[in-house]
Amino acid sequence: LKMKLNDVLDKLKALKDRDTTCKGLQALRRHVARSRPAADQLLSSYFNISPALQELQAIWEVQVSAKDLKTSLELLSCVTAILHYTPSPSCDPSTRQQISHGLGELATSIIQRRLKSLYFHLSSGNRIRSNAALALLTAVSARGSNLLRELVAAFDFTHSALPKLARPPTAAIAAADAGTAAAKTEETDIPVHWLQWNSPAIGRRPSRALFVEWVATMLQVADPLLLPVLLQIRPLTSGLLNHLAFDPPGVIFGVLRLLTDKGIGPGSGVAASTRLELWSDTALSQLALIATAAPADNESTAAAGAAATGTAATGTAALQQQAEAA
Repeated sequence: LKMKLNDVLDKLKALKDRDTTCKGLQALRRHVARSRPAADQLLSSYFNISPALQELQAIWEVQVSAKDLKTSLELLSCVTAILHYTPSPSCDPSTRQQISHGLGELATSIIQRRLKSLYFHLSSGNRIRSNAALALLTAVSARGSNLLRELVAAFDFTHSALPKLARPPTAAIAAADAGTAAAKTEETDIPVHWLQWNSPAIGRRPSRALFVEWVATMLQVADPLLLPVLLQIRPLTSGLLNHLAFDPPGVIFGVLRLLTDKGIGPGSGVAASTRLELWSDTALSQLALIATAAPADNESTAAAGAAATGTAATGTAALQQQAEAA
């Protein structure tokens, strides 16, 4: 194990050799993804040698100016995999705490030092770059409510890239504008972007899929104090809801269920005024489309859409009264 780690670190330190650096990043990502007991030891050893994961930080510093596509993607993918890591059940408490602390420090360093770099990737116009950045933001958000609060405080949610990333693929929008079905495969009669939604190749996935996962992760992780703050960030909520009818049925159901459980359901601790702001005319029109156009073989999703439409539409007046009373 020590020899493997040393070999990986030697490759990561070869900053002037792109291919060797990429091989080191790939190897580290593979080791983390393999059997967790072995990965526990590898990450623990790495944190002992380099608590700040300095080799990864050095690569990132080089890429701030170099912006090499291959190296940047391997770096983002590697860091994302590390942040998603969960110690194995057999991991001893001290090692588990060491790994958890190290991952928290890595996430903090991204929030404090790497957001400008992520903005570049998000606004690059390159789907692979932007998707990799969204995946990393999701991994950071998943590390817990305290780190999520730091991210929300630091992130520029007015960035012009976010509305573009939240939109469905152009072909799906064009088909809807023309009143025709979205592009479908001949074999399955399913919209192409639905089939690509969970593709293992991150560059094939619609950017909206990564955007929805990021927003959903933040809503899931947020504590009761942070949740109302998130729901008032319009680029997030409008990006999530204003194109919801284009998403796969299971995703639609999951989003509606998440919102019901976390933000808009009975007994919600979120202020009525905040809940009211979620349902713009565009968002309500998406719910209407979901309720009326859901495929017949997805009755549960159609029912969820109908229920959500009824709740949002008929409840708007009541929410307005509550908001005015408050």
